Amino acid sequence: TGREDEAQKAESQRRFMAGETDVCVIALRGAAGIDGLQGRATVAVFAELDWSPQVHGQSEDRIYREGVGALDSI
Repeated sequence: TGREDEAQKAESQRRFMAGETDVCVIALRGAAGIDGLQGRATVAVFAELDWSPQVHGQSEDRIYREGVGALDSI
């Protein structure tokens, strides 16, 4: 949501990557500094719309970055 501090973001990312949780919900603009989830995630859902189409484009580019694993976008 953008309200979490860096330590909270890091802990949530660690839990997701360790398989302690199978769901990771991230606000588009609150995801700054979070990377590497593509190797574990299998589905991406855009549940919010941003006023800037570039924000969605950047998110889609990160999802499909070469060498990070398969991810289906819905």
